[in-house]
Amino acid sequence: MSGARAVSVALAVASLSLGGACARRGGTGGSAVPGGTAPSETRQASAAGLHEPCPETGCATGQRCVEYCGIAGCGPGRPTFRTCEIRCETSADCPQGYACGTIADGPGRVCMLRDLR
Repeated sequence: MSGARAVSVALAVASLSLGGACARRGGTGGSAVPGGTAPSETRQASAAGLHEPCPETGCATGQRCVEYCGIAGCGPGRPTFRTCEIRCETSADCPQGYACGTIADGPGRVCMLRDLR
């Protein structure tokens, strides 16, 4: 098996072992809503642990474990990050006190405290 193919297979196996707990950046994580969380769930979302590494027990209500690569990009020897986030398309998708913004070298469009945007 070629080196590139071996890495590809290893990444596929690694993502399967997560059991679907994480959504890749840009994906919806299996939700029917583009923001990754149902609107009623988003408004009820907990801010506990937001932007923190995903715990083994899962993220708080309304949050998704999002997997992404940092500014160096994805690849062998480069870290992969997994943090609890609330995906969004617009600020209307976010809980009160939060606004939708983009973290370009991180999880993408997620809800952030209004003061941090």
